Amino acid sequence: MGNKKLNLAYASTEINGIPDSVSVQKKTKISGAEIYILAVSGFIVILFAYTGVNKFLSQDNFVFQMQLVPVEIIQKSAIYLGWIVPILELLIIAIIIPDKTRFIALISSFVLMLIFEGYIIWMRSTGLELPCPCGGIISSMSWVAHMIFNIIVIILLAVAIYFERREWWNRKIISMKETIKRLRESQTH
Repeated sequence: MGNKKLNLAYASTEINGIPDSVSVQKKTKISGAEIYILAVSGFIVILFAYTGVNKFLSQDNFVFQMQLVPVEIIQKSAIYLGWIVPILELLIIAIIIPDKTRFIALISSFVLMLIFEGYIIWMRSTGLELPCPCGGIISSMSWVAHMIFNIIVIILLAVAIYFERREWWNRKIISMKETIKRLRESQTH
């Protein structure tokens, strides 16, 4: 019992029952980093689906709340931001799911959350007590709770971005090693 490991996280490299041409009947262990990336990605999907759809459903309120901000550029662009912000959130959801675009989605989520956090910090520094335009349950958070929530999400995303980039490089290195191995094998035959 001492050295036994629980191997729950394995994925086969077979596609539709046919072994992958690169590595015949090889099993790849899914790393903790990959599980973390998928968990954070899933959280972002839920968060942005909730807030994006909520902003669309209460768009008049979302735009009105942005028009209350005492910054002329936000007031004048509120009608456009009322469409752009929820569309961006839903677009991020669409690109975070496929592996090939996940890194871009994580970076986009990170930048969007930094913008939201910057807005909240600015609001707190001016002393204004405007309502939160996020929508739904998140709107009922205090500004301090909102700042803490956003900081946690930003940290989760930063770690996921680090892991995603590291996993990408690991996959590239493994792919290069396999290619070199196949080339060497083909030269000896």
